[in-house]
Amino acid sequence: MLVRGINDHDAERIARAADSTEPDRIQLNTVVRTPAEPVEPLSQEEMERMLEIFPRAELIPDWDWRVPGLVQDRMLELLSERELTLEEIGRNLDLAGNDVIKYCKILEKDGSISRKLQDGHLYFYAN
Repeated sequence: MLVRGINDHDAERIARAADSTEPDRIQLNTVVRTPAEPVEPLSQEEMERMLEIFPRAELIPDWDWRVPGLVQDRMLELLSERELTLEEIGRNLDLAGNDVIKYCKILEKDGSISRKLQDGHLYFYAN
């Protein structure tokens, strides 16, 4: 499990240690579900770069780093009306928490939405 700012900088050392055990296979993962602690997953590009450090590894899960068209349209419509938390987005779109997080990250990265922290709550809004 690779987590941004926690162990991603130690990837080469982890790869050497893993290789020394001669495993049958190495699987790399990052935060996908809503974490118990405030941590960030590695991006798709960062995970793919990890394959250079872990040449015999495979990425799990095999993420689909796109937002389904209808979901994206509805999310952008909702977030242009008002700012919403992850929970509110999930409730409005009937989506699981991990999907809401993934879709928000994708839409943030492409510049469609932004986030802000207000009164201790994380809100998302359309740009």
